Amino acid sequence: MNDMSINGSCNVETYDYRSDFKFLTSKEKREILKNAKYLLKLQKENNAFFADTTISQNESKKKLA
Repeated sequence: MNDMSINGSCNVETYDYRSDFKFLTSKEKREILKNAKYLLKLQKENNAFFADTTISQNESKKKLA
């Protein structure tokens, strides 16, 4: 690990999942896309929640000042 930090590079293995997706059944594809959509929705909700929390914390700090 030490030599990786000195070189400033890391060995990352990349994989192209598009080729695997082609071989899935339509039911499997639907499930994957449904899960991806759900995860994106959760991520969006979490981002909105944390943005609201940050805004309310900043407002409370301004009131104290």
